[in-house]
Amino acid sequence: MTTTSVPATGPRDRSRPALARSTAAAVCVVRGCTRPVYTGKACPDCVTELGAQLRELGEYPLVLRHMKEPVRGAAGRGSPGYGSRPPLRLDVLAALDPRTLPTPEDDVWSIWGTLDRIAAWIAAERGEQPRGLWYVLTQLQWAAGQEEFGDVADAIQELHRRAQGLAHDRPEATLGDCTRCGGQVLPEGAGGRCEVCARPYVGLGLVKLRRAQDAAA
Repeated sequence: MTTTSVPATGPRDRSRPALARSTAAAVCVVRGCTRPVYTGKACPDCVTELGAQLRELGEYPLVLRHMKEPVRGAAGRGSPGYGSRPPLRLDVLAALDPRTLPTPEDDVWSIWGTLDRIAAWIAAERGEQPRGLWYVLTQLQWAAGQEEFGDVADAIQELHRRAQGLAHDRPEATLGDCTRCGGQVLPEGAGGRCEVCARPYVGLGLVKLRRAQDAAA
């Protein structure tokens, strides 16, 4: 009878350094996050934060439908005012149109169009039919295990940032005082980063920062 066995490689090194090497973690691929990841490509906190941003993106079109009128005193191409400028905010109209695609001359992203393209990528990878925003939400954890998830996270963060700008709903210029060095924490991606020591604040870290600011108030 023929048997097979594992080739002899000598005694296994069970020392602590060897164990540490065997469980070495990668770094979360979400921009602004430096937490270790042992499974997939993104840490749980960032996946949760991206899910929250996706849910908000589903609500922004409802808000923006009531913000098509120009804002008095606003200037620039993206926010036309009164006088000879267009009677409606073209940037908002473009963001609400699923057919909008960014061009070198007009870098406007469609909210639904971008979400549909993310859904289409996930569906193509899984051999399924895309079903819009809720499909992306339900498959976000799966997507977080794919090599390309960094690009998906970048797209969600950027789309959320643009939607905030269109709705005049941007976060404050500073998120508070860094709990490590006291420097100012500035918004970055799905959270923030200290401008002095570069400590990132994403997910649970961002929640703790806000609690610290409330306690100090």
